[in-house]
Amino acid sequence: LGMAFITPNLSALTSKRAGGQVGTALGFQNSANNLGQVIGPLLGAALFGWQAGAPYFFTAATLLLVGVSIGWLDQRHRGPAVPSTKQGWLAVPDPFEGDPCKPKSYLPL
Repeated sequence: LGMAFITPNLSALTSKRAGGQVGTALGFQNSANNLGQVIGPLLGAALFGWQAGAPYFFTAATLLLVGVSIGWLDQRHRGPAVPSTKQGWLAVPDPFEGDPCKPKSYLPL
């Protein structure tokens, strides 16, 4: 049931980010999905045979590593998420920029 929800969304995201190589990107995505469906149960069974809780800890660590990696790569690609006067990973917005008491107009005048 979970694959029914994730596969169309993942395919749409993959094809959207692929540029002119949509067929190649979807082929790689499908290959990685099938490889995971083969290797995942084998690795899970081996970890469970070693220790009953190991597959859960391994999955949590893998998901954490993937999430941090995606966030780091996205941060590197986009630049700082908050506009600031300093460049860097922990960029803080300038509190003295503009007049905080003056309402901002988002409509063109």
